[in-house]
Amino acid sequence: MQVIITAPESSTIIGPAQNHLEMMQTLTIDSVEVADFVSEQVRECARMYAGLDAQRKAITKPLDEAKQQVMDLFRPALDLLDQAKRTGGNKVAEYQRKLEDERRRKQAEVEAAARKERERLAREAADAQAKADFEANELRLKAADAELAGRTAEAAKMLARAETKEEAGAAKAMDLTAEAAAIPSTVVLPTVPTFAGISTRELWDFEIVDPAQLPREYLMPDEKAIRGVVKAMKGKTAIPGVRVFNRGSVAVSK
Repeated sequence: MQVIITAPESSTIIGPAQNHLEMMQTLTIDSVEVADFVSEQVRECARMYAGLDAQRKAITKPLDEAKQQVMDLFRPALDLLDQAKRTGGNKVAEYQRKLEDERRRKQAEVEAAARKERERLAREAADAQAKADFEANELRLKAADAELAGRTAEAAKMLARAETKEEAGAAKAMDLTAEAAAIPSTVVLPTVPTFAGISTRELWDFEIVDPAQLPREYLMPDEKAIRGVVKAMKGKTAIPGVRVFNRGSVAVSK
């Protein structure tokens, strides 16, 4: 497929256009004669524009047609391959999400079990300390009674046993506390496998479930509806918060 392009030199089309622009920029309309002259030059610009545009289309039309033929030739196969690629990729991504959800669920279960074990050990430590303190206090009370009864030696033995119980209770509580502290608070399980040629990324989306609850900063004016009212009512439009004005437009006949 061969397309022969014959295009004019750029200087032959840019020069006159640049001259017309510079003239329009420098002219000041201060009389009817000047306005007539500018109007004629505007029409000349429109005629030149139409002529250049026709030349452009004469060059680009064969290119566009050739391109369209190539696109039509390859499009069906490309579309099928793209669909196959997206279908397979989505299935792999869905499987990876399933594995990731399962990993997070197991991680949450492991962390919950670890937290319960730490709490259990902490309760045992507190119970051991409280039990030792209670038994030690009981022995001290009995030692006090023995001391009053003149059984000094017996009282001394009871006080010694009280101290021993307190020390044993404190040691057991310390061991249980250390055991609880050794249990990690966060457990990270192995990541899900990756697959060659497939990569996934987070793509968060949303849906509006109750428009009435949306904050004002997330509301967008319906410009299409407003423009319809303005076109119909023109200067009689009365929409709060909307200023209506006549922008005006210029049409140029050749």
